[in-house]
Amino acid sequence: MSQDRHSFKSLLGFVLIAYLFLVSFCLLAEEKIDSMILHEPKDETQYGSNIRRAEQTLNQTISKLYLEISSYSNLLNLKIKSLPHRTLVKKGTAKGEDCIISTTEKDVDCISIEQFDFIEGSFGEAKGTKSKLIVLFFDQKASADNKDLSPKLKKVKSRIYSHNYYSQDKTWMEVVDNDPLGNPDHDDKIIIRSESNPYFSSTPVKTEEVGNRESYSLKSIENTKSHPIRNHFKREAYSKHLQLFEKLLARILNFNLKTENNKN
Repeated sequence: MSQDRHSFKSLLGFVLIAYLFLVSFCLLAEEKIDSMILHEPKDETQYGSNIRRAEQTLNQTISKLYLEISSYSNLLNLKIKSLPHRTLVKKGTAKGEDCIISTTEKDVDCISIEQFDFIEGSFGEAKGTKSKLIVLFFDQKASADNKDLSPKLKKVKSRIYSHNYYSQDKTWMEVVDNDPLGNPDHDDKIIIRSESNPYFSSTPVKTEEVGNRESYSLKSIENTKSHPIRNHFKREAYSKHLQLFEKLLARILNFNLKTENNKN
């Protein structure tokens, strides 16, 4: 039993680390974002407390990014006609952790933003596809009849997907934060799901139909002197993921405000 638990923990660590480097590589290749460097102190007896202080700083950084992202709730009311390259935006109504797309854009309370790209080979050829997605859920329904409402972010779902057609390597991971504007220190409310089957489908399926999809809270991820995995995830992957989409949201808003102003 102990050996099985150790194997399961090792599997989670392996999958998470693979995800970290994939996301970090993708983001650094597309955006020049300065990473927050976590320096190991010379006095190793202080290393544990320094890990905790570093994590608190990372939590504050992520909370500030959530506040920035929440300010783009006005996109719910704005007709989006212009988008950056390889970007898809959909609006809808929240149903659990899903954003059910609306064709009328009426009374919507969630918005999905997805960026697509290709996996390039050594000679520039396309070897597969990859995508990054974020879904923002708000606490109020926006409506063209009432533009004075100020919806606040109540849930954030992020997902990455990568499929190398040559090697058949696939990566799928989803992160759901159920309290983005709450206490910055809320790892128990952040759920991570990963797919370990190299032949899985990118099409969403019901949880009970997926036997090999791992689901666990961020709090359960090891963050010790020998394995500061949780800090690494927050610093090298998740905060950069949020930074990328905050910048993308700003571009989408600016594009469409200019279009609206020119039309007027």
